[in-house]
Amino acid sequence: MPRRAATAPQPAPPGPVQAEGRTTADALAASFIKAIEDRVLKKGRFFPPLRELAVRHTASPVTIRKAFAELVSLGLVESVPNVGYRVLRRKPRPAKVSKKEEAARAAERGPIGILYGDLASIQGASRSIAAIEAMAAQRGRAVMLAATQRDGTREDEALRRMIDAGVQALIVAPATEGPRGVELERWIRAKRPAVLEGHPGPWTLRAKAAAAADHVDLDNTGGMHAALEHCWSLGHRRFALLCAGAPELSERAEAWRAWLDERGVPGAHRALLGYVPPSREGGALHWRGLRERAGTITAVLCTGDEIALGVIDAARAAGVKVPQDLSVVGFGNESVDGPYALRELTTVDFDREHLAHYLLASLDDQARARAGVRYEELPWDALAGTGGAPAAVRAASAAVVGAETHAQAQAQATPAVQGSAPAKPRRAKKEPQRTPWRLRVPMFLVVRHSTAAPPRGTGAAGPAPASPLRPSPPSGPIRIW
Repeated sequence: MPRRAATAPQPAPPGPVQAEGRTTADALAASFIKAIEDRVLKKGRFFPPLRELAVRHTASPVTIRKAFAELVSLGLVESVPNVGYRVLRRKPRPAKVSKKEEAARAAERGPIGILYGDLASIQGASRSIAAIEAMAAQRGRAVMLAATQRDGTREDEALRRMIDAGVQALIVAPATEGPRGVELERWIRAKRPAVLEGHPGPWTLRAKAAAAADHVDLDNTGGMHAALEHCWSLGHRRFALLCAGAPELSERAEAWRAWLDERGVPGAHRALLGYVPPSREGGALHWRGLRERAGTITAVLCTGDEIALGVIDAARAAGVKVPQDLSVVGFGNESVDGPYALRELTTVDFDREHLAHYLLASLDDQARARAGVRYEELPWDALAGTGGAPAAVRAASAAVVGAETHAQAQAQATPAVQGSAPAKPRRAKKEPQRTPWRLRVPMFLVVRHSTAAPPRGTGAAGPAPASPLRPSPPSGPIRIW
């Protein structure tokens, strides 16, 4: 049986051991660790008895035991029954890390892959990518980019390259064209960190896979309402919307329709053009077709800034004054020609850093949840007033969970009926799975000089247009809804 030496070296000078911002036990533990590192107490030697240390440092035996408990947890000393604490090593042993924790740490440190549709044009959202890269750099993570043209085949090819390069997390604007991509679905099924940008209406990704992943999107409804409220407050009552892509799949177009219906704007005072190319040329071409058919439209809203700039160019070339005769509003606050091109355009914008924060917070949370670490709740309070309905979703989720818990409690509390077969033992339910996040980034209006009050005679009491605003689609690329 090991014995303590008659005179053991003292690990610290006599008197109370204190350190600012630390408890007495933590301060004692730090002084004992320093004594071991400085070889005051060598490997195999015992510390003085607890009572002796308590008297020497004016501390209770309980406090001394707490200090030694810290050293035991670090593997520096061991407790020998009826003898005392013996030094095992000079340096703390490395903490044991499970394979899941290793995977989670790798996922939190590894490169992030970004798959967007087009990185060569404004639709590639260069400012958003810059914000994501800057925030990832703060976390010590690299970023890899790939353009998919929103095509399923290209998406698969890009994702395979990223997997070979060691990407640990994905930010994806899923494909909307071509065959359904399989690599993204495999990634999501494997519960690897991924967050999808946008809303699932036009995606080729299967609904089950999309439902299992986190989504981050812009609050398109709130942004469109802000633009319409602004134009309405100026006195506009005749509106048009130029929409890039299919209007039936556009949240902005749906919000536009719903807002005008709520305000009672008749169909003769509104026009919606779909499949507008997201360029100045597309905006100019469709505005000319709109002008021929829409009569006295005084406010044109566009789902992209390039379209809005094309409308302004074409209107001024035709002798229409902007904003005196026509108000124009865009979306995105971005132009291929840089900020100077937007100097006059009223547009709906959003905070790119806000978007980047949501995306990276989602990836970090997924990595922790995959390792079995307690995950964060969806930050509902961050979404208040953004036009979404997080409170309703939260209440519905709580109701479902509450119903399940109540049913389970009732089943367990109900006594067995006399003469009936004994109830089968219930399997313990697994811990609740992580609920995918659904986040909306707020949008806000940036008012410049492309909007103003409509000219007299074209407001709410102005004459109706000579022709209906929703004729059958004309020949050529212009389509009116």
